[in-house]
Amino acid sequence: MSETKTPVVIITGAGSGVGRDLAVLMAEAGYTCALAARTKANLESTAAFITAEQPEAKTLIVPTDVADADAVNKLVSETLRHFGRIDALANVAGYAPLQPLQRIEDETLHRCTAVNFDAVVYATRAVWPTFKAQKAGSICNVSSMGAFDPFTGFNIYGAMKAAVNIFTKATADEGKRLNVNAY
Repeated sequence: MSETKTPVVIITGAGSGVGRDLAVLMAEAGYTCALAARTKANLESTAAFITAEQPEAKTLIVPTDVADADAVNKLVSETLRHFGRIDALANVAGYAPLQPLQRIEDETLHRCTAVNFDAVVYATRAVWPTFKAQKAGSICNVSSMGAFDPFTGFNIYGAMKAAVNIFTKATADEGKRLNVNAY
């Protein structure tokens, strides 16, 4: 373990899209970034881009299927082992199947639920003891306008993002006494 003096953030979905962009922004803001996504090559690309833009930035690549609680626990433990701290968690990973209701297969339903909601719970639960011990931490859960007004075919995705919104509020309420913020 090499304890870092810079704040450390775990970012899920860091291999592409919003998660990758957030990782770049957090590195620019001086954060050490633990990058998580399923595809190692995408994470390596994100880390290389960060290093090219911010040569002093520190990153950790942890290929992770956020739908797997054990994998998320490993992500958190690897981050703590490498950096000695976690200051923030950004739950960005998402899965948005576009299917009419009558065509939703069980596998699609379960994957959508697991990636968009269960993963948020797994990651929050995994960092909570660290944040509680530190008496500080921040959690950012990425939602969607689909939680309020889903397009036709985004029914399960919208429902899971609505669940994330309620979970985030409950997490923020519970975290107040611990100086743990959730957004």
